[in-house]
Amino acid sequence: MSAQPIPSPADMTLTAYEVTGHPLPLAAAARSRAWMDRTSDRFAYRCLPLVIANQLGWDVLCPFAFTATWDGTDAPEGITIDFTSEPSDLVQAHFGHGVLTFSIGYLFRTSPRRASISSSFDAYVRFVRSA
Repeated sequence: MSAQPIPSPADMTLTAYEVTGHPLPLAAAARSRAWMDRTSDRFAYRCLPLVIANQLGWDVLCPFAFTATWDGTDAPEGITIDFTSEPSDLVQAHFGHGVLTFSIGYLFRTSPRRASISSSFDAYVRFVRSA
Protein backbone atom coordinates (compact mmCIF):
# COMPACT_ATOMS: atom_id res chain seq x y z
CA MET A 1 0.00 0.00 0.00
CA SER A 2 1.42 3.36 -0.98
CA ALA A 3 1.25 6.40 1.23
CA GLN A 4 -1.44 8.90 0.34
CA PRO A 5 -0.65 12.61 0.52
CA ILE A 6 -2.54 14.65 3.10
CA PRO A 7 -5.10 16.71 1.20
CA SER A 8 -4.80 20.46 1.31
CA PRO A 9 -7.79 22.53 2.47
CA ALA A 10 -8.34 23.52 -1.16
CA ASP A 11 -8.99 19.82 -1.93
CA MET A 12 -11.62 19.51 0.83
CA THR A 13 -14.56 21.55 -0.36
CA LEU A 14 -18.15 20.94 0.64
CA THR A 15 -20.64 22.68 -1.63
CA ALA A 16 -24.28 23.12 -0.61
CA TYR A 17 -26.62 23.47 -3.58
CA GLU A 18 -30.03 24.95 -2.73
CA VAL A 19 -32.77 22.70 -4.08
CA THR A 20 -35.76 24.53 -2.57
CA GLY A 21 -36.80 28.15 -2.47
CA HIS A 22 -36.34 28.45 1.30
CA PRO A 23 -33.74 26.01 2.63
CA LEU A 24 -32.98 25.80 6.33
CA PRO A 25 -30.12 28.12 7.39
CA LEU A 26 -26.59 26.73 7.81
CA ALA A 27 -24.13 27.89 10.48
CA ALA A 28 -20.67 26.81 11.56
CA ALA A 29 -20.98 24.41 14.48
CA ALA A 30 -19.95 25.59 17.91
CA ARG A 31 -16.52 24.45 19.07
CA SER A 32 -17.98 23.22 22.34
CA ARG A 33 -20.97 21.14 23.34
CA ALA A 34 -23.00 21.56 26.51
CA TRP A 35 -22.93 17.83 27.23
CA MET A 36 -19.13 17.85 26.91
CA ASP A 37 -18.90 20.84 29.24
CA ARG A 38 -20.90 18.91 31.85
CA THR A 39 -18.51 15.93 31.98
CA SER A 40 -16.21 15.80 35.02
CA ASP A 41 -13.36 18.27 34.51
CA ARG A 42 -14.64 18.60 30.92
CA PHE A 43 -13.15 15.15 30.34
CA ALA A 44 -14.85 14.69 26.94
CA TYR A 45 -12.54 17.34 25.47
CA ARG A 46 -9.61 14.95 25.97
CA CYS A 47 -10.94 12.90 23.05
CA LEU A 48 -9.13 14.51 20.13
CA PRO A 49 -11.32 13.05 17.34
CA LEU A 50 -14.43 14.40 19.07
CA VAL A 51 -12.88 17.85 19.48
CA ILE A 52 -11.79 17.93 15.83
CA ALA A 53 -15.25 16.86 14.67
CA ASN A 54 -16.77 19.74 16.67
CA GLN A 55 -14.48 22.24 14.99
CA LEU A 56 -15.17 21.02 11.46
CA GLY A 57 -18.93 20.64 11.60
CA TRP A 58 -21.92 22.62 10.44
CA ASP A 59 -25.34 22.99 12.02
CA VAL A 60 -28.57 23.02 10.05
CA LEU A 61 -30.81 25.45 11.92
CA CYS A 62 -34.57 25.20 12.21
CA PRO A 63 -35.99 28.77 12.18
CA PHE A 64 -39.49 27.77 13.20
CA ALA A 65 -40.92 26.14 16.30
CA PHE A 66 -43.13 23.10 16.24
CA THR A 67 -44.26 20.17 18.36
CA ALA A 68 -44.42 16.65 16.95
CA THR A 69 -46.45 14.04 18.81
CA TRP A 70 -46.39 10.35 17.94
CA ASP A 71 -49.27 8.14 19.03
CA GLY A 72 -47.23 4.93 18.76
CA THR A 73 -48.89 3.59 15.62
CA ASP A 74 -47.09 2.57 12.42
CA ALA A 75 -49.00 4.85 10.03
CA PRO A 76 -47.55 8.16 8.83
CA GLU A 77 -50.67 9.81 10.29
CA GLY A 78 -49.48 8.61 13.71
CA ILE A 79 -47.35 11.77 13.99
CA THR A 80 -49.14 15.08 14.48
CA ILE A 81 -47.07 18.18 13.72
CA ASP A 82 -48.27 21.44 15.28
CA PHE A 83 -46.46 24.62 14.20
CA THR A 84 -46.45 27.66 16.47
CA SER A 85 -46.22 29.89 13.40
CA GLU A 86 -46.57 29.39 9.65
CA PRO A 87 -46.48 25.66 8.74
CA SER A 88 -43.50 24.40 6.74
CA ASP A 89 -43.27 21.50 4.31
CA LEU A 90 -39.63 21.04 5.36
CA VAL A 91 -40.86 18.92 8.31
CA GLN A 92 -42.97 15.89 7.47
CA ALA A 93 -43.99 12.48 8.69
CA HIS A 94 -44.30 10.34 5.59
CA PHE A 95 -42.54 7.06 6.50
CA GLY A 96 -44.60 6.02 9.51
CA HIS A 97 -43.25 4.16 12.57
CA GLY A 98 -42.62 7.45 14.38
CA VAL A 99 -40.06 8.74 11.83
CA LEU A 100 -39.99 12.52 11.43
CA THR A 101 -38.25 13.79 8.29
CA PHE A 102 -36.51 17.12 7.80
CA SER A 103 -36.04 18.15 4.18
CA ILE A 104 -33.30 20.69 4.73
CA GLY A 105 -33.33 22.10 1.20
CA TYR A 106 -29.77 21.31 0.10
CA LEU A 107 -27.87 18.80 -1.96
CA PHE A 108 -24.28 18.48 -0.70
CA ARG A 109 -21.28 17.64 -2.83
CA THR A 110 -17.78 16.95 -1.61
CA SER A 111 -14.50 17.29 -3.47
CA PRO A 112 -13.55 14.27 -5.61
CA ARG A 113 -12.48 11.26 -3.52
CA ARG A 114 -13.76 12.89 -0.31
CA ALA A 115 -16.72 11.92 1.85
CA SER A 116 -18.94 13.59 4.39
CA ILE A 117 -20.54 12.36 7.58
CA SER A 118 -23.87 13.57 8.89
CA SER A 119 -25.61 12.78 12.12
CA SER A 120 -28.84 13.48 13.91
CA PHE A 121 -29.67 16.15 16.43
CA ASP A 122 -27.48 16.79 19.42
CA ALA A 123 -29.19 17.88 22.62
CA TYR A 124 -31.47 20.37 20.89
CA VAL A 125 -34.48 18.08 20.69
CA ARG A 126 -36.46 17.27 23.81
CA PHE A 127 -38.41 14.05 23.84
CA VAL A 128 -41.37 13.81 26.17
CA ARG A 129 -42.86 10.40 26.79
CA SER A 130 -46.49 10.30 27.72
CA ALA A 131 -48.02 7.66 29.95
